[in-house]
Amino acid sequence: MYILKEFQEKAVKSLLAHTFDTINTVPTQIPILLEAPTGSGKTVMMASYLERLVEELPLQPGLHGNVAFIWFAPNTLHIQSFISLQKLYSDTKKLNCIDLSDLSGNPVLNPKDLLFVNWSSVDGMKKIWRKENESNTNLETLIENTKSNGTQLILVIDEAHLSAFTGTQAISVRRLINAKIEVLVTATPRTRPQRSIFISRQEVINEQGNANRRVENSEWEVPGIRYYNDLFNREEITSHALEPFFEYKNASTPETDFKKFLLKNEDGIDWWYKNGDQGKEHFAVPYTDNFGVLRLFFVDFVIKFKSGKVGLFDTKTKRSDAEAPNKHNALLTYIEYENASHPERTLVGGVLIPTETNGIISFKYSSRPITDTNDLTGWEYFNPANH
Repeated sequence: MYILKEFQEKAVKSLLAHTFDTINTVPTQIPILLEAPTGSGKTVMMASYLERLVEELPLQPGLHGNVAFIWFAPNTLHIQSFISLQKLYSDTKKLNCIDLSDLSGNPVLNPKDLLFVNWSSVDGMKKIWRKENESNTNLETLIENTKSNGTQLILVIDEAHLSAFTGTQAISVRRLINAKIEVLVTATPRTRPQRSIFISRQEVINEQGNANRRVENSEWEVPGIRYYNDLFNREEITSHALEPFFEYKNASTPETDFKKFLLKNEDGIDWWYKNGDQGKEHFAVPYTDNFGVLRLFFVDFVIKFKSGKVGLFDTKTKRSDAEAPNKHNALLTYIEYENASHPERTLVGGVLIPTETNGIISFKYSSRPITDTNDLTGWEYFNPANH
């Protein structure tokens, strides 16, 4: 899941409102501008806008949900956007991210298709998209097939300030597509149409401060009751904070190994809790992923040591999660602040990596920020008795 910051949510709602107001009007190529500075999360805002648009459009009076999208970007930026949105939509599957290689000889875009295109692959004079080592796919045919099926088109133009999108060829191609709406995304627009959303640099800076305060002031307790379904196995484990203990049938090997490790080292533990993977009742720390998206990180285990310290740990294997360093470092930031704010309690934690010596599995963690989970030099062995 991903979480929108306040200014991002406001911008997405404005984009949706402008779209609902104009999508059934007679004119076409209606421009809607999203003007936002670098670092504001333009990609995640657009991802949320498109996802919510296909979800909410059929609910609007007099509107239908038959809409597809073409996302134009310069150079290789379309590849980055394709990868980012494909990852963001991996859970919901509300949009179908495709590129030119996915199109057939008689191309058509179906409702909820999101086609990513490198602008340089479009020849405005010949009206084709060029596919290396393959026959050419005709742009005109794609547009005709799509619209003949009653599917409306929305065009997204990333980095819309560039001359490539405003020159003679660009105008020719945009007229050929004749999208109902053109969403222009840029930090430095050449002009501002009537329907514009503006995000200032100060809004981004202010929200970053607010986000930090929300993390710093967060409080959490083990839930008093928790419900499980038949995907979990019941075990009688008295050291677990909730009795009985239920383990997910498809739990990862590091999770099950760490559970066994805790049971062997109960002398140093008051109780431990297997945290959930989602839901406000479970402990989570916000972190920013590799694509600049704010997400929630649900640690695997919460441990209360005999000393009174509380451990927040997440089990991984080496390089099993590309986001592990971001999660680990965000957790350390949270721990550092909480320890400074509440000296009466001490938090420890981080990402845990299993190591095996002569058939015995141990776990190591770093008390410092990390950039990788492969090299464990400087990492400490986790021993409940030492906390």
